[in-house]
Amino acid sequence: QCQKANIPPFIKQLGAKPILNNQPYKISDKKGGILSEFPEDLQIREFPLVNQ
Repeated sequence: QCQKANIPPFIKQLGAKPILNNQPYKISDKKGGILSEFPEDLQIREFPLVNQ
């Protein structure tokens, strides 16, 4: 959705109990904040441009 709207996404964390394909998704961090553990298509951290 972000790509279609040309909006840079920043995915901070997956949450405490993430689900992928209707199954619990195993993570080691209690809040799901380790980027390398995200599914590959969600390993995105882009910042929007800010006009000053």
